[in-house]
Formats: sequence, C-alpha cells, structure tokens
Amino acid sequence: MRRLPSLTALLALVATLAVVVTLTSLPATGPAAAQPSTAGSTAASTAGSTASGTGEPAQPPATRAVVVRPVTSEGRPAPGWTTSRLSGSVTCDGAAPGAVDPRIAGCYPTAYGLQACWRSTGHTVLCVRDARGRQLFRVRHEGRFPRGLQAPTEPTPVTLALDGGRRCLSRVGGAWGAPPQHPDWIGYYSCTQGASVYGPPDLADGIDRTGDAWRVRLLLEEQGTLVRRHVRTVWYVGTAAA
Repeated sequence: MRRLPSLTALLALVATLAVVVTLTSLPATGPAAAQPSTAGSTAASTAGSTASGTGEPAQPPATRAVVVRPVTSEGRPAPGWTTSRLSGSVTCDGAAPGAVDPRIAGCYPTAYGLQACWRSTGHTVLCVRDARGRQLFRVRHEGRFPRGLQAPTEPTPVTLALDGGRRCLSRVGGAWGAPPQHPDWIGYYSCTQGASVYGPPDLADGIDRTGDAWRVRLLLEEQGTLVRRHVRTVWYVGTAAA
C-alpha cells in the first residue's frame, strides 16, 4: 500500500515553489540588464557624436594645412604640374592672398579666376586656379611684374575641404548676393554641391579660426539655409626650389 506524504513534507514543497515564483518575477540586474536596446544605443550614439543642430562632429579633428609649390623660383613649372595657355593678358598687382612665400602675385581681370601667379619667361606668368588641381595656366602679363611682394601675415587659403566632401575655392572678384538672414554678409568661397561660404565683413576670409578645428558658415543655395561646417583641410601656395 502506497504511503501518502506527510503534512510537513507538503508544507516544505509549497514554500519552495513560492520562493522560485518570487525570484523569477524580479527584474533582471547587472551589466546585461543595464544595456539599452540596439535602436536606443544607435540613436544615442548619433546624437552624442554631432553638435546640436549643426550636423558636424561634436569634437572634429584639427584642421590640416597643406602648402603646394607649383612653380620654381626660376619661374618654371614644378615636377608633376601641367601647363595650359590662356589667351589675352592680365595685370598683376599686389601679393596673392593665399601665398606663404614672397614674389607671388594676384593678377586680374577676375574673370580668369586666377588665385596666384608667378613671374615666368617671355613676359608671361604661371598661375593656379585650384591648389589641388596640379594644373598651371600660362598667360601674358601687361606692364612690369610687381617687385618686393611679401606674403600676407595671415594668408587666405586658396582651397578648402569641408566635412561632407565639399570642396571650396576662394572668391576672386565678381558680384555675389547675400543670405536673406544676413543681408550684410559677403561671400568668401564658392563650393561644390551648390553651396558657398559666407560671413560678416569683419571675418577677413569667412573662416572661424577659434581653436584648432576651423569652421565656416555654408549657405546651401537650394534650401537657402546657413549651416556650420568643419574645415578638414586648407591649401596655400608657395614657391618650389629651383
């Protein structure tokens, strides 16, 4: 004949089951429980990695400066640079804004879009439009090439590379409009992807040099909005050794 469990054994079994139910109903604790969901983690990372309302990194790297030297001190193209001939002639007057060495001139009219020019042979100058392009333009110059030209104390970069892949060229004359938000601002750089760098007249070249990571105000022409962008790299021009 099968024996029935005693009352004491039944009470012990009930107590054990109650403890198990209580433990399984408690919230999880420890590192695994503290981790947010994948979606929440991604959103937090994205928000934390950008400056509020600007779309640029909260802590961008320092702006890198590069000096290209397309022309030698003898007025000849440096190795790796090609030359094309322009028709007409230019007048050279004053130091090129993007020069870091002496005897580099700015030449006009502005329609040629020449950023900097070096005296060459046969009453011509060799000039660059884009410091990244490795392309020189030879054109005849009128009058005497200016003497005693010194590089600016704080040169204006010829070319900029911004976060997001845009490339910008320093403005060479021309009539520009102004952002509707700031009708007194002027344009400093023309950029790819339908944008331009603008800033107040007292900002020299439109670049905010506060800190190691420089910034600019970019006008997105299609939207008509102004955004801040980090300047990754700037290019200046100098003279190569003979």
